[in-house]
Amino acid sequence: MNEAAQHEAVLEILRGLLAELHGGRMPPDVSLASRLEQDLGIDSLGRVELLMRVRARLGLDVAEDDIFDVVTVGDLLSRLGVVPAERAEAAVSAPRPLRDQKVQWPVRAESLNAVLAFHAERLGDRPYLTFLSGDEVQTLTHAQLFERAGRAAAALRAHGVEPGDRVALMLPSGLEFFDAFYGTLCAGAVPVPLYPPASKAQIEAFLLRQAGILANAGTRVFVTTGQIRPFAKALRQQVAVLEHILPASLLT
Repeated sequence: MNEAAQHEAVLEILRGLLAELHGGRMPPDVSLASRLEQDLGIDSLGRVELLMRVRARLGLDVAEDDIFDVVTVGDLLSRLGVVPAERAEAAVSAPRPLRDQKVQWPVRAESLNAVLAFHAERLGDRPYLTFLSGDEVQTLTHAQLFERAGRAAAALRAHGVEPGDRVALMLPSGLEFFDAFYGTLCAGAVPVPLYPPASKAQIEAFLLRQAGILANAGTRVFVTTGQIRPFAKALRQQVAVLEHILPASLLT
């Protein structure tokens, strides 16, 4: 199989994977400049699956550690030896991210905060997560997470949160949850994640059933959405140590 045929075969495999990942809906365009995570929504597991399919069908390979450093489709094809590196580079106008630099990984860390700070400094542009909500794709890099967590931590400290305090987080899946979770850690406090209610009609009853968890944890601060917050005020009668009920928007 010549280079052109290999090129098209890799793209065919990629499009097949994208169709599965997105329920049959394809991204508007797949080009050499398409970024695997931000544009196509291919996370770390998706990268591994893509590599396995390319190996099995074409016998082409990229070291498993290197597959996580691939940024664009052009970069992937170049590393597979299908597209010359200069063509792949020319298709991408953005500068090469820090992820292509060799990083000396530490063998231990004192805390998760130290790990977050390390990644923000050394691999700040690397996506920490890509969150898919319908047709919307939201990506958060390590540097952005570190900055947002710092703002959230400052807001929590402004409301009296001290190291060792318990902070309950009743938030849906999304970037606000990660802001609040890591913000709590950066403030030196302990996050207590709770599932939000499935039914909007029974919010108050649901919250009261969580009172035992909040009391046992010694929760001083409760962070939730604006929709739930008015009902959460009833928890103060059940949880003696609960002092503040904050909207998640206050931490962003």
